[in-house]
Amino acid sequence: MSKVVCRTIIPTAFAGNIFGKGGSVLNEMRDTFKAKISIPNSDGPERNVYVESMDVKDVASCTVALALRIQEDMQKINKSLGVDDIELRML
Repeated sequence: MSKVVCRTIIPTAFAGNIFGKGGSVLNEMRDTFKAKISIPNSDGPERNVYVESMDVKDVASCTVALALRIQEDMQKINKSLGVDDIELRML
């Protein structure tokens, strides 16, 4: 069985929301979804989030949980910019 990987691109400003204090949120998601999650450092405006597992359902569920985690903050920022849509790019 081969691994499944989903790469999502998020604004750098939201990476801290996914990490949580001391990595607590990230570690909880790793345990809950039995997935490897990595968010490499980036000096740019966006960061890649990699979710990897042997089970496509775990990857999909974890990716949705990550999106929901940053959704509220993205809505607040977009509202202040007069933008209605939230863009989440998955590769």
